[in-house]
Amino acid sequence: MSQYSSLQYAKVIAPSCEIPTDINTPLNLPLNINTRATFDYDFSTEKEAIKIAKESIKTEAESKQQQEDYEERKKKRTAEKDEENRLAMEALALKQTEDKAAAVVRQKEQLAQKQAQEQQNKEAEKEAKASQLAGATSRPKDDQQQVSSNQRERELIQQFQQWTGATDEECNHYLSAYDWKLDKAVQAFFGRGSGGGGGGGGGGAGQ
Repeated sequence: MSQYSSLQYAKVIAPSCEIPTDINTPLNLPLNINTRATFDYDFSTEKEAIKIAKESIKTEAESKQQQEDYEERKKKRTAEKDEENRLAMEALALKQTEDKAAAVVRQKEQLAQKQAQEQQNKEAEKEAKASQLAGATSRPKDDQQQVSSNQRERELIQQFQQWTGATDEECNHYLSAYDWKLDKAVQAFFGRGSGGGGGGGGGGAGQ
């Protein structure tokens, strides 16, 4: 068996022993306990490492919790934003529906006004045609009456001239003064020589 010298590490001295070369060879350890090295180590480095590891685990847990809280708040904000967008879209759709309804109402009102205007135009055109027809119907009568009146006046003038021998101007004067009444006009013409008759003629002319 090979022999190792004493090993000293961090104040730990390993006892000298023979290293067995075979599994069946018994381990030859020193029998005297006093010959074993003392174990003098405070584990400060390990304690510090354990402390750091615990703090790291705590920090990692806190970071994980903060991350979860952030994700939760993010989801909540996203949900609120989605709800706001949904409400905005509903409001927009409602406004569009109201605008369409208002447009339909305006179109109906414009159509009703147009129909009323067309009806008024038709009635006015109908009245105009009726008026034209009435005028066309009454004009020949008026013309005929005017012709008859003129013919009657000419006849009266001729008779007045035959009876009195007066001029056309005198005939028109006396006849128009006495409303084309031949007898009164003749009496006034012949009565002009006397004072009373002349006065009567003047009165007739004044009328």
